[in-house]
Amino acid sequence: MDLQKEHELHRLLGALFLPELDVSEKSNMLEQEFDIQMEGNRKELLEAMCNLGQGIKEQGVAQGVVQGIEQGRKKEVFDSVRDGDYGIVRGAEKLNLSVAEFERQMDEAGYQIPETV
Repeated sequence: MDLQKEHELHRLLGALFLPELDVSEKSNMLEQEFDIQMEGNRKELLEAMCNLGQGIKEQGVAQGVVQGIEQGRKKEVFDSVRDGDYGIVRGAEKLNLSVAEFERQMDEAGYQIPETV
């Protein structure tokens, strides 16, 4: 493949995957800049591809929110155990962990594991 064709392919793929452009803008760009007629199922395929990208983005955001909530909950429980609001066993129960796993995660998070009496 020569350098000119490689450059054109790179530009085409870049245009297709630009998140800032909506389907109609991408369709216009493909027609005007790359002389690709967007008729028939090509336009439907472009819409499906754009919707897929949006779905992946939304799924990633939702997953990030869930992970943030889980991390916040874990921090809240670690803080409560550290502060003596309740013991290690109760902390482990709140996070559905074994005591050993709870202590391991608390240690990995940089918390001093309180002495049990």
